[in-house]
Amino acid sequence: MAHIYTRGCEYALRALQVMAEEPDRAATVVDLCERAGIPEHFTRKMLQPLVRDGILHSARGPGGGFTFGRPPEEITLLDVVNAIEQGPRIDRCILGYKQCDDTNPCPLHYVWAPIKLQALDMLAKCTIADLQKRSLQVPAGAQE
Repeated sequence: MAHIYTRGCEYALRALQVMAEEPDRAATVVDLCERAGIPEHFTRKMLQPLVRDGILHSARGPGGGFTFGRPPEEITLLDVVNAIEQGPRIDRCILGYKQCDDTNPCPLHYVWAPIKLQALDMLAKCTIADLQKRSLQVPAGAQE
């Protein structure tokens, strides 16, 4: 089954979700990774494209860390996926065919197309603030 985004993008989204708990506070990578339960080295790499695209700001030194470059209510999941991966992976053929479109469809093209559109719509509409709000509704242990 095709994945919408990579594990690295997943880690970045989880780090941003944790940041959204206290959106005005600078957060270190170590703190974010501990609180989100994600690996530090890889997550550090995933946050750099977010700084490059203005989603986050980064400051070094005492009191430094990452802060939001825009309010979490204005950062969509698609913004994050685009910054890290230059677009969602679901744009690829679900069977991996090099040429798959409406004129040259793979066997699953017409089944996958509406699912893909729903997934893209969700990424474009769901914000980091939405992730944080929804995380408060998830039962304990379900996020592990």
